[in-house]
Amino acid sequence: VKVANYRPLAIKVEIRRNFKHQYWDLTKEGDYGEDEKVDLFTVKFTLELPPNTTRKFSYKLIYHEGDRQRQ
Repeated sequence: VKVANYRPLAIKVEIRRNFKHQYWDLTKEGDYGEDEKVDLFTVKFTLELPPNTTRKFSYKLIYHEGDRQRQ
């Protein structure tokens, strides 16, 4: 995910990702700021960007399907 602030003011950005069911795990890399599990299906990343900056981060989503949901 690439987030850019081209304005001369600092900004706060919230990125929400919704997943298809509640059995998931995330592995995050890079400058992702703060992350929060909003509910069973949603994660929120919050980044504060100074003027004229760009940040990149990535995440790997793992769904637990079938019998693995119970573990």
